Amino acid sequence: PALVEKLWPEYSFRLFLDQALIIDLESQARWLLDQGLITDRTFPDYIELLETNPLKSLAPDAMRIIE
Repeated sequence: PALVEKLWPEYSFRLFLDQALIIDLESQARWLLDQGLITDRTFPDYIELLETNPLKSLAPDAMRIIE
């Protein structure tokens, strides 16, 4: 607890959606395919799966996904 108390002020917590999330999801899907863990070569459009409007309305600068 003492270490956390000392380090806690150095952390900055921010909520955001970033393009890295989409890239990571696509990368994981390719890895699953390469490993033979899935056979369907049709990946979802991950951007369509995200509901971005609430974040856009509350904090437009936090929305960093290219739609």
